[in-house]
Amino acid sequence: GPDVVLSSLPLNLESPSDKNPGRAWLLPIIRDYTKNAKLSIFINDFIPLIKYFEATFEKLPEESVQLKVFQTVVDQIWSTLPRFCELPSDLRDSFTDGFASELASLLYGKVELRPTICHALKVLVQSNSLYVSGSYADDVLLQQQFPVQEAQKNLEYLSSKSANLLAVLFNIFTQTAPNARGHILETIDAYLKITASEDLAKTFDNICGLLKNAFDEEGKNNNKNKNANKLSATLLDLIVAMTKYVPESSYPALFSIFNTTVNSPDPLIQKRSYRIITKLSELEKGSEAVLNFISDIEKVMIESAKTVHTSSKAARLAAIKTLVELLPSDHLGFIVQLVAEIILS
Repeated sequence: GPDVVLSSLPLNLESPSDKNPGRAWLLPIIRDYTKNAKLSIFINDFIPLIKYFEATFEKLPEESVQLKVFQTVVDQIWSTLPRFCELPSDLRDSFTDGFASELASLLYGKVELRPTICHALKVLVQSNSLYVSGSYADDVLLQQQFPVQEAQKNLEYLSSKSANLLAVLFNIFTQTAPNARGHILETIDAYLKITASEDLAKTFDNICGLLKNAFDEEGKNNNKNKNANKLSATLLDLIVAMTKYVPESSYPALFSIFNTTVNSPDPLIQKRSYRIITKLSELEKGSEAVLNFISDIEKVMIESAKTVHTSSKAARLAAIKTLVELLPSDHLGFIVQLVAEIILS
């Protein structure tokens, strides 16, 4: 592991000399080959290095070659974080509230670090989930050094932290431009998978409350900032992402959101509304819930045909397809009423 390598070949980046040469060349190697290492190495050794170099930045001219070298070194140090988060052997000891809080502050304060930190947080969950599911069953040495039971305990530990982490990720998501937040949504999805149903229900209710407030505010400012990114569309993205994971008690709220947003004059809102039905229909329990409300959903779908935007048609057709696959034999009239629209689309 990197602890053994660094004990023999220290980086010596703060004050390199002829006797103790700097070894920045080790950083790409650590980035590419670290796995099941101690996360504490990054926290105790690498973060102080980052802070040392960042303190040096302010003392150097903006066009200085040395400044660019130091910035490159800092970028390389940060690039190792996701690998230290790949099945770390000391996760429960090292991923403390303090470290999580530090990462949260960096997510808010340093936009350029968001992809790296989000990737690291996602890898924390995914690597342990894959190990528990048997993806590393052929790695006998890993199983001897790190029993599967440890990975299960890690997931339980991360689950206890997920509600707070999701709150941070949701805030970051709403502050990021739509074309630059895919990595955030992937990380959100990873933590939604391991969040307890009670916490999911509370989080979902909070997002629904924020969505209602956003619609109210946007209604007041109807003629202002028409080209601005709407918070309601962003919050609907989060609701669509949560659809696969929320408990059954939240399904009526999902149908209510669909019913109130499907006829929105905003095509962005329409698209997300149809995606709620599509995502819900992918689940066994969700499909059962759709069938329970099938008459109401059919009525809404037929009535909304008049208001559908061109850019929303793909999402609408996907929703229709899932509904047709679920239709009971006594509801086939729904197909007849929409067949003309489907052919023309």
